[in-house]
Order: sequence, then structure tokens, then C-alpha cells
Amino acid sequence: MVTFTIRSLSPVLILLLLTIAVFLGFSTCLASISSREYESMQRVLHNHGYNIIYNVMVTSDLQYKILTLPPNASFTIFAPTNTSLFALDMIQTTSSYTETLPFHFVPLRLSLFDLRSISSSSILPTLLPYSSPRLTTDPLQVTGVNVALPGLFYSRRVAVHGLTRIVNLSSIVFEYKDRLSLGFGSEAKEDSLVYGFKLSSVGSGKITPADTVHVPSGMDLAMKLHYLRGVYFFSSEAAEGLSVLKIKETMFVWLIEHWRVLGRFRRSESSGRPFVKCNDCGARFIEAQSDKTLEEWLGMDSSIHKLLASNQIIGPELFFSPPVLFQWTRFKCGGVSIGLSWSHILGDAMATSEYFFNGLSRTMTGKEPSPYPETSKPNIQKLKHPSPLALKKVDSVGDHWITPNNHKMETFSLVLTPTQLNSLELKLLGQNPNPAEEIPTFELICGVIWQCVAKMRQGSEPKLVTICTKGTKPAVAECGNNQIISTVEAADVADMDPKSLAAMLAKRESYEETQIGELVESENGASDYIVYGANLTFVNWEDADFYGFEAEGYKPVCVNYSIQGVGDEGAVLVQPGPNGEGRLVNVIFPEKEVLGLKAELRKNDLMLEINN
Repeated sequence: MVTFTIRSLSPVLILLLLTIAVFLGFSTCLASISSREYESMQRVLHNHGYNIIYNVMVTSDLQYKILTLPPNASFTIFAPTNTSLFALDMIQTTSSYTETLPFHFVPLRLSLFDLRSISSSSILPTLLPYSSPRLTTDPLQVTGVNVALPGLFYSRRVAVHGLTRIVNLSSIVFEYKDRLSLGFGSEAKEDSLVYGFKLSSVGSGKITPADTVHVPSGMDLAMKLHYLRGVYFFSSEAAEGLSVLKIKETMFVWLIEHWRVLGRFRRSESSGRPFVKCNDCGARFIEAQSDKTLEEWLGMDSSIHKLLASNQIIGPELFFSPPVLFQWTRFKCGGVSIGLSWSHILGDAMATSEYFFNGLSRTMTGKEPSPYPETSKPNIQKLKHPSPLALKKVDSVGDHWITPNNHKMETFSLVLTPTQLNSLELKLLGQNPNPAEEIPTFELICGVIWQCVAKMRQGSEPKLVTICTKGTKPAVAECGNNQIISTVEAADVADMDPKSLAAMLAKRESYEETQIGELVESENGASDYIVYGANLTFVNWEDADFYGFEAEGYKPVCVNYSIQGVGDEGAVLVQPGPNGEGRLVNVIFPEKEVLGLKAELRKNDLMLEINN
């Protein structure tokens, strides 16, 4: 019988056999690598200064590629040091970054013994198409880079060897002259308003202690199917202090205090309750560009703002899904936008803007990052109050945290200048209103819109509405979902005076946030709920410090926050207008109702400028 050893095979035959071994049986998509193996590997990499490669795996598509290998597949990681990966992320384009990393993954488990058994100058397959590193055995190197810590980690299907630095992509062996692009990092302009997307990850400059977790409160869990999307627009003068390099350098320090947002969600094995495993997997950072000027962009339909902030949601694989993503977009004029995608389970808009995002601005000026505020501890107990009216239970979504809508939702905006607001107040309250009957601007706007919705829906008018306002606790005192949630009920809304509706909203007496927290806690987070769009929902962000971010002494020229995951009853979001003046009102409704609602708003002659 003839036997073959690895040493006796030619380099070309080795490459062929390795490739065949990996890709045979790819018809199955069962995971070959267990989460236990991943977590064991993470701890070892953390302890030896190689944890960033693990973070990149989770925040990019590398882990997905690995976990969808055939059941019997295995792989080897040649791990660059944290220092070399961070330096690469700072000085190279993200397309180069995302192309370089798959080159360090060989789709076959190779121990130190295997590496030394392979003929010197052999080439190996990688997850980067049509490219291969060259292995030399004396000294043990991968394309000229020393293997400093061979056998850094072993498991049944995984082997990790530590390198002294990252391998230069220009030094690899290309198997085909015309190599295909990776696609996502391509510089080729797409036929769209925003193009040239590049993806990287950002993390903290400090390792979070092993086994650290964050357990969301009942109120937090009630918001898990909702997502905040904020877009900050900056002039070209402000943009000078908002380069990608500057932002990432600051984040490296700033995120030390924000380790919770760098983790990934898991479920308790005993109860199924979601929690955050604070494993420093990082936040995603997206770079893009547009051929529009800032002025041109802001003059267009506001619905396109969704192109400037990622719409990614949590799941269906919890351990793949970053709860926070940033998008930096450069405009033709030199201005930039920074889009923030934030999972609402982490906190409300007040905490997101004031403590989290504005904290980045303060850190950029050299101030120390603020310590992370304490959050409420879960307190599972029996219900003490009746079931809340502002909360709606939905069919179970499992690990795919997205609101199950019956209708496609659409967003449009109303821009209300100070002059328009004065006219609205004069129309509803008169020339000399009684101070005792004074009604705040938020309630006046919402009273009018409530009646317009009732007229548009003809016979199925919303009699019960939800109001979400700023909590009594300062955002910097506690980071979480602290908003006050109330409900108001009225009959014959379509025939009522808008002033009377506004007065009812202002005098609301039903406060349900405690009931919501109790109900979700009583089930230990087992059920799925929505708040926004459970009823017609009015959200008051007037007091949110959206314009508190400064760069080079300049504030944003416009900030636009919206919500993804609104239920079918719709939501109205009232926030400070451009340059902090007037009001910007985002209206999120079923697509089939938008034209009718716009018509009612025009019919009422409310002097509202509707951005079509």
C-alpha cells in the first residue's frame, strides 16, 4: 500500500487538496464551529494581545463565512497583533483593510506540527478569493512575517498562530491574473446618491474583564424591536475636525467608558432573557461619499436621510449583530454627515444624544470620557398595576428583532420655522391667550396632527394615543430607557377642536412606564412588545440636546432623528429644527396612508411646509 505524507506532496497539490477538503459538501449550512469554541478562543486572544482580530471577525462578515462552513470544516487563523491592526485601520482605506484580513484565514486546521511538515515555500488557500500566502518553515514565516506565537490556541476545528505584524497584501501570491473584487469595499461608483461604502470596526483601548455582562431592564426589553437612527450634518468648516482618522482616534479612548455598546446580545440558557455579553466585539464604522453638496442634500426629500445611517437590526444571529453602527459620509462640497444607528434597548434618544454621542465631541476636545452611568437593576416581581395601554404584545420574533408590520411604513417631514409656529399658536390660541390656558408647542402640533389622522382614517380614527416625553432623571445620571410614557383617550376626534385635543394631551395624567417595566419583568423578557406605533404615538424630543455636538467650534447645521420599527398605528416625532430653530417633525405612517394624511394637513391650512 502506498502512503503519502504532507511533506511528500508538491506545493500545487497541497493547495488543490486543501481547497477540495474545504469546499466539498458546501450544500449544508450547519455551523461547524461552536460558540463555546469561539468564546474560548476570545479569552486566549485577549490575554495575549491579539483580541482585535477576534473583534473584526464578529463585526465583519468573516465570522459568518466561518460559521457557515460545512459541519466537518475547520480553519486556521494567522493573527496579527493589535498594534498592527489598529495602525492599518488608521492609515489605509477601509477597502484595503477588509481585503487584507480574510487573507489571514486558511480554511483548514493546521497545527504547528502540520506547518513544519509542509514543504517550505508552499502556498495555502485563504478566504480571500484567488490569493494565497507563501509559507516558509525555517524560520517559520507567512509571506515573510514571523510566526511569533505558534499554537496560540487550539480546539477541535480551530488553530490560531500569532504573527509579529500584519501581512502586506501586495506581497501575496495571486493565483489568477484578473482577481475579482470583494464588492463591499469597491471604490467603483454606484448609480446611487451614496456610494463607495467601506466597512471597518472600532473598539476600545482597554480590554473589558472576562465574563462581564449587562442585563437590560424590563423597560429596556420593551423597546428591543425599536431602533434610533440619527444623522448629524456638518459644514465643510466643521468637517476639518471630523476626519475618519480623528474620529477613530477619539473613539479608541471614548469607548473605554462605553464598553456595553461594544458587546453582543446573548440569551440566558436558563430563562431565555436577553443580555449583553461585553466581549469588546466593537462597533461598525462605515465610510461613504455622495456627489451632492450639503445644501443640495438638505433641499431634497428627507426620506433619503435613511441612506446616511445603517438600517441594520439585531439578529437573526445575535452574536453577529453590533447594536451600534456609525456612518461617515463625505459630500461634494466638503461637508460631512455622521449617521448613528442605535438599538433602542440600550437607551432612549436623550441618553443617546447627550451622554453617548455628545460625549464623543467632548472627548475630541481633550476631556476625559465621562464614566458610564449606573443603570437600573432588573427587579422581577408580580404585577402591582393593571396592564399598560401603551404597550402591544406582538407575535414572537425569536432572535430576529424587527417589528412585524402588516403594512410598509414610510417617513416624511414637516419643517416648522419659528414664524410658522407663531402663526399656528395664533390660529389655535388667539391673539391674547389666557395664561391659564397656555398650551405648549408640542401639544399644539400633535393636537392638529391627531385630528388630521382621524379625518384621514374615516371611521377608524385613533381614539387612544401614546405620548413619550423626556424622563425626570437627567440623561447623564442614568443611561437607559427613562422616558415618560403616557396615554390619552378621546371620542369623536375628527369633530373636535384641535385646541381641545391639544389641551387633553397637555393635561395627561396616565403614566405607564412603571407598568411596562413590571409587565416585561414579570415574564423575564420572554415576550416581544412594541411601544412606538402600538397606538398612534407622539414623541417629544424638543428638549433633546441634538445640537450639543461641536467640531472645531461649529455645531451641526441640521440633525434628524427617526425611529425604525414603528408599528402600524404610526408615530410623530417632534424635535428641534435646522440649526436648533423651529421644529422638525418626522411622521412615520403606513405607506398607503401618507398621501391622504398630507392632503388633510394641507386642507387644514396649517402653514406647514411639507417636504415631498
